[in-house]
Amino acid sequence: MMTEPIWRRGFAQLPQYDLAFDLQAFYFQLDDARKLAEDFPRTKIILGNSAMPVDRGVDRCMMGANFPADGLYRDFRNLWAAYHEVTTRLSGSDRTKLFRLTAARVYRLAD
Repeated sequence: MMTEPIWRRGFAQLPQYDLAFDLQAFYFQLDDARKLAEDFPRTKIILGNSAMPVDRGVDRCMMGANFPADGLYRDFRNLWAAYHEVTTRLSGSDRTKLFRLTAARVYRLAD
């Protein structure tokens, strides 16, 4: 879909309305996602379920969960423990960005 001309014309309209795009992509679609981001640098693209802050930086990444649907496969306590484990090398301020501030900025949420 990301390569379809009609879809891309619609996608090109997002910045004029100050809208972001939440993208769920399989690993084999990541090249198309990268090309999309390169072709539309003014559009905020939130790439779900991919990448790590080491690769992208905490100002461009946020942690999230798909609860309650994910509750079918794992409980929140185990998920939170896994998030904690993979972010232990980050500073406290970077973890705050990753777990709260970046999402608040991107989604324009009030504190």
